[in-house]
Amino acid sequence: MAFTTCTNLNDERRRRRSKDPLVAMRFQLMQVMDDFKLKACVLASDEGLLLVSPESVAVEDAELLAAMGTLPRNEEGMIINDELVASFLDQLSGSITLDEQEKTAPSKSVYTQEFWAWDQPWVMVAVGHLSRAQELSLMRAIMGIRRIARQSEPVEKVSA
Repeated sequence: MAFTTCTNLNDERRRRRSKDPLVAMRFQLMQVMDDFKLKACVLASDEGLLLVSPESVAVEDAELLAAMGTLPRNEEGMIINDELVASFLDQLSGSITLDEQEKTAPSKSVYTQEFWAWDQPWVMVAVGHLSRAQELSLMRAIMGIRRIARQSEPVEKVSA
């Protein structure tokens, strides 16, 4: 049985790196959006404050999505109230374009997952079509965020 040794730097899984934890997390979110063809993916505090968002998502939209992370959800991470989700998504400025399926079943288009990093609860909020397998695969992104957290100092929460 032959083994192939991967010594070529082009074989590196992570394409973009940064020592700045916020930039590294932004890269992580952009990669998740690309991998799963998501419309948006943001990180928020458990109070609904935006912590990190990709450059492709307008700040006002990212803040709105971060606030959605506080909405009541079931154990699968889906927000319970479809009408409330629809009202949030109707407020998007246009950096996130929803298709008809996402507009007719908005709560099935928004996924949330709470996790811990830097000894505090965070919430990942993703918008787009996700299969159950893809939802589970988002844990890879969360593991990446946790890895970044372990390798850097705590991120300060912004207080109003």
